Amino acid sequence: MDKERLLEATAQVRVPPLQVVQQAVKYEWTFPVGHCPSEIESHEEPPIRLDERFDIIPIDGVLGLYTPATQRITIFRKGILRVAEILNVLEDDLAFVVRLHEWNHALVHIGLLQADRLRVTADDSLWPSCLEEATTLFKELDPELHERLAQLLTSHGLRTMQALSTLPEAKATLERIADSLKKLTRRAPREYQIDEYVEVPKDRIVKSIRLLKSRSLVGLSTWDTVIKW
Repeated sequence: MDKERLLEATAQVRVPPLQVVQQAVKYEWTFPVGHCPSEIESHEEPPIRLDERFDIIPIDGVLGLYTPATQRITIFRKGILRVAEILNVLEDDLAFVVRLHEWNHALVHIGLLQADRLRVTADDSLWPSCLEEATTLFKELDPELHERLAQLLTSHGLRTMQALSTLPEAKATLERIADSLKKLTRRAPREYQIDEYVEVPKDRIVKSIRLLKSRSLVGLSTWDTVIKW
């Protein structure tokens, strides 16, 4: 592969998670200017250590973590290296999946509709009250629902990237990354499982988030019924 083609293929794959997660919801929600989540890498041991059998591998607390109070995403490199070896996937591929997962938590938390984003952009003094309301709503969502949404949006984000890629090399790499997500999900706890939702159209998932954010839809069982309708 010549150097220019390699650079183009790399550019189609290594897209910033910020762009991927907003693109996946067709920019219905975007992060307010000046108030994007921060992202850091930690080389310390993650808060949750895997047991010796490694039967179940949760994402949050082992590989990454989104902290609503600070709007901070933490990527645990030791956890990612350990799990990449267990799953026999590339460390960078797994890290990208985890980053998307955590950025999707952030999007559900502080992603704003265009009108709200413009209001906050025009008057930054509105942000504290906007954040307080968003955090209250975020905390009301069932923990299982948080993980389902993050997983589904991660899956659709990767599908969108594949659809937009133009080079076979990029498509092959994205397929490999998507396979890393599948391998991770198979070993994840029940709340991360999304097999029963893979055929649900993305537009319906986006609509369900809109309803959750407006409190027109409340509770995991109700969401589950609506999403499969």
